[in-house]
Amino acid sequence: ASVIQFLIEAEVISKARLDLSQSDLSETDLKGAKLERAKLKEANFEGADLFGANLTEAKLKLAKLRRVNLAMGHLTKADLSGAKLSGAYLFGAYLEGATLFGANLEGAVLTQANLTEAALFGANLEGAGLTGEDLTVTDITDIKWSTETDKYPTRWPDPEEVAKAKNIPDALKKQLKLQPYDTSESEAPADNE
Repeated sequence: ASVIQFLIEAEVISKARLDLSQSDLSETDLKGAKLERAKLKEANFEGADLFGANLTEAKLKLAKLRRVNLAMGHLTKADLSGAKLSGAYLFGAYLEGATLFGANLEGAVLTQANLTEAALFGANLEGAGLTGEDLTVTDITDIKWSTETDKYPTRWPDPEEVAKAKNIPDALKKQLKLQPYDTSESEAPADNE
């Protein structure tokens, strides 16, 4: 891992577009690493410190990111499909347009993260903290979450923020007492007759 850490710090990885798929970078200090567009499929980052790292458009499909520190990280348009992010710390992370299909975010902290236009189709958000983030046009089709009666409930932002997401499951609308949200209806003039 120390050779790879040196290559990352020297920005060789991002410039050369090296393939680090299946690499073991667990418990590594990679603060501020520049890994844009890096190929990191199935890489192991468990317990690593990636505070402020730039992983824009990185390929992190099926990566192991349990307990990783990705606070203030840049993951815009990154592919995190099937990634294991349980217990990850993503405070203030930039995840605009990121793909998180089937990702496990159980117990992850996403406070003040930007998830604008992210795809969370089938993601596990049980016990995750989602307070204060931007969910504008975020696709939350078939997500899994925990309710306030569970031991570790999913913590949601204000209902007004959740209402900006698309494909909100009916059970979540009911739980958060959201009005039926349909953009086609909100653009139509009201019929008072």
